[in-house]
Amino acid sequence: MIVTVNSQHLAAELRLLAKIVPNKPAIAILSHALLTADDGIHFFATDLEIGFSCACEASVIQPGKIALPVARFLSLVEQFPNDDVQIAVDGTKVNVTCGAFRSKLQAMPVDDFPQPLPVDGTANTLDGDAFRRLITRTRYAINATSQKYVLQGALLTLAGPAAAMVATDGKRLALATASRAGSDVSLVIPAKALDVLAGSDDDVEVTVGSKQLLFAYGGRMLTSRMLEGKFPAYERIIPRDNDKIVTVGRVELMAALKRIVLVSEDNRATYILIEPGKLTLAARSAEVGQADEAVRAEYDGASLKVCVNGSYVLDFLEAASGSAVTLQLKDANTAMLMLDGDDHVGVVMLMKG
Repeated sequence: MIVTVNSQHLAAELRLLAKIVPNKPAIAILSHALLTADDGIHFFATDLEIGFSCACEASVIQPGKIALPVARFLSLVEQFPNDDVQIAVDGTKVNVTCGAFRSKLQAMPVDDFPQPLPVDGTANTLDGDAFRRLITRTRYAINATSQKYVLQGALLTLAGPAAAMVATDGKRLALATASRAGSDVSLVIPAKALDVLAGSDDDVEVTVGSKQLLFAYGGRMLTSRMLEGKFPAYERIIPRDNDKIVTVGRVELMAALKRIVLVSEDNRATYILIEPGKLTLAARSAEVGQADEAVRAEYDGASLKVCVNGSYVLDFLEAASGSAVTLQLKDANTAMLMLDGDDHVGVVMLMKG
């Protein structure tokens, strides 16, 4: 196999593949990507749960296949200038040339490389921007190492004209909605698949098979196992009667909260005091000391002091996009509801102060 490809185009695809290959694979070949040269170059990488296919324009002098070590190859290509790279395979040796640079990498034969599984089922097309917003607004609430398998991903529900994505780790919840068209379906997408899909600007075609999912976008394809199990009845987690409503500037609150959590305990316990016209943040730590900061807010009800994990609130604020957010509270025991417009909701369980 002999191919010539632009270094920058090659690096862009390798970065995506690097998100798939495991750092410490149980099988050595899983740290590699299958490179196939025919009408261009095509890549496929998998960790046996998620598979990813992408392609890159190239001049193919001699077609062929080889399994390349993704991390090592990417670290090399990222150092190249914007120039052509020639890849020539000689058995399990790969000769890489860029300008005056010459290198010979050890590769692996392709005979035992896992093949992508076919996915047959119902397809829905989602607007790329809307889908990316759903992921951005909910990904932070996933615990990818949760003992509850189904909580290692986010629930995507397509029903009627709306798409909704929700994630929870048991201590907080994130919910985002968007408009859409197509058939109705409900599925749980693993966090790792979401991390790859979040980088897409293209519309995404989602095909739901019996146990596998297929996402096709921008000439790329990602297959993933579907997380099985019953997702928590998240509607019950969202408080409905929080009557103390505070509106505050998102950027101002975020900046103040970042300063306050610096002096909090390891559990990021942060006190929020709401009073007419303002919201005061406070934290204390035996090792660091204490701090407080007031932020102007729209509120005219009774005073209330609660304790939350400040980092959880920050995660919501950083995923939000509005100029202002609304905090809804009831008492020192009921979860705090956070609203970023009509299509982004966050819930944080309160801590004992």
